[in-house]
Amino acid sequence: MSPLSTIMMKSSRLRSAVVVAMGLWMGSAPDGRSALLLSLDARQPGASPSTQWEDLTGVNQPFVSNGNPVHSAGSDIYSFNRNGLFTGNAADEAVFDFDTDQGTGATPFTVVFYASVSGRGESKVGMINKQTDSQNSGWNTGLVHDDFGLNNVTTELRTNDNRTILFTPGSAADPFPNTLSAIGVTASALNLYVVHVSGVGQGATAVDVYINGGTSPANEVVYSFGALVSSMLNNAPLRIGGTTDRITASEGLAGTIRFIEIWSGSTAKALSPANYSAWRFANLNAITKVQTLGAPVPKETFCFDFQSEANVMYRLESTLGLPASPWTDTGMRVLGDGEMKTFYSPEGLSAHKIYRMSID
Repeated sequence: MSPLSTIMMKSSRLRSAVVVAMGLWMGSAPDGRSALLLSLDARQPGASPSTQWEDLTGVNQPFVSNGNPVHSAGSDIYSFNRNGLFTGNAADEAVFDFDTDQGTGATPFTVVFYASVSGRGESKVGMINKQTDSQNSGWNTGLVHDDFGLNNVTTELRTNDNRTILFTPGSAADPFPNTLSAIGVTASALNLYVVHVSGVGQGATAVDVYINGGTSPANEVVYSFGALVSSMLNNAPLRIGGTTDRITASEGLAGTIRFIEIWSGSTAKALSPANYSAWRFANLNAITKVQTLGAPVPKETFCFDFQSEANVMYRLESTLGLPASPWTDTGMRVLGDGEMKTFYSPEGLSAHKIYRMSID
């Protein structure tokens, strides 16, 4: 590295500039592959946990309780007893409109939940659902405790009477393993489930389920009742606890939930669903939220213009100018293109430094 030129002047004589520093929105990858659409966490439920559950992304209005989910601040969970329900605001329903390649087009998404299901009677399908009721078009996923005493993760894609249902690891009609305990999962305890819905409406590629950090999909069984030849889209709000008809019949979730996340796209946190499963399980203590953009913060710095040469990498260095004071790399780089370029000092405002440009 050799000095190309030295700016032998105090920084106070350099042209001053104002730059704006802003926070990052952590909800989506820059390429749009994934976006965090929902983050409900019982560790930070909001100011009124007995009546509503606040979305930490800021995307949705609070989910309203029907009065039955019970929040435990000591355990950081919500408990559901078959008739507990949180309902999202109808104005936010389109946020969770996902469809398949047999409808308006494949729109993949991922539902993440850290939850349990107990054996207190039946907990039927629909723990997390976007349906008017269990017989209407839409999608649902979540933990199930059926009338045979078996526990599984059930995901349903439905266009009225036509539906694709995936059981993980299986249902009462299937051979071993057909319950979560058969694959080493104690469903009555909190476990991490990452359910990725690919947007393919039929077959084994429709849904993959990753459990407790696993990076390979858990065993699943697929049932198809007709092709999904129409759209799953509807105007129903997202609900947590069960579909409306299941809640009325006291057949909703009997269990607990600590957190729920919903990501749109083929990734979550810019990771594949398998890799996100591993990351999330290793970071169960993390509370997923969007870091909102703060107000722009102006900061004064120094800058100067120079004529660049194409394909030359320029480096900005500084020194205090004292005897034997070394030159320090500021970290600023500019790649020349034959046009006028501007160097900004990342060190901020200083009235005592001398700068020079160097080339690699």
